[in-house]
Amino acid sequence: MIRRINLFSGPAAGKSITATNVRAQLGFKGYNIELVDEVIKDWTYIPRPPKGADSLWLQASQIQKEDLRLRAGVDLIITDSPVALQYFYAWYHKDPFRAGMYLNVLEWDQTYPALNIFIDREDKFYNEVGRYEKLDESKKIDTTIKMILQTSKIEYTSFSCLNQEGIVNHIIKEVEKNAEEDR
Repeated sequence: MIRRINLFSGPAAGKSITATNVRAQLGFKGYNIELVDEVIKDWTYIPRPPKGADSLWLQASQIQKEDLRLRAGVDLIITDSPVALQYFYAWYHKDPFRAGMYLNVLEWDQTYPALNIFIDREDKFYNEVGRYEKLDESKKIDTTIKMILQTSKIEYTSFSCLNQEGIVNHIIKEVEKNAEEDR
């Protein structure tokens, strides 16, 4: 049964806005869903880029935020900072703990199955406030995240950040289909 909705993309592509919108739309439709925001976001305003073991700590902290809600009885969570995205950034920055972080992704997906969505950006909405990267690097990160998802055999569906209705409808369809299969 799908328990987690993961939104992927590079910085400032619309993950947070989409997560907030999906949480609201599904909540209004009666779903027991909560938003799990990104642990690292506050660091971007300082700015404090992660170094050394920070990536592992960030991933563990993100897992804990999800786990607390799911164990408490929330049926679905949506996050703009999936556990697999934490692995990606460790890989991207050549973090020494990245191999173990990938194993965390696999174990977490076994514990709480996920629906993965890639958010395709619209450049005109890019905002550098609260970001480590400029637009060009963010676009490179988008491409690299897709490559990592594909080589890691993590299935996902892509949507334009502007197709909010399509994203909500896709999530409802997949969650309902998955629940029906589990019955």
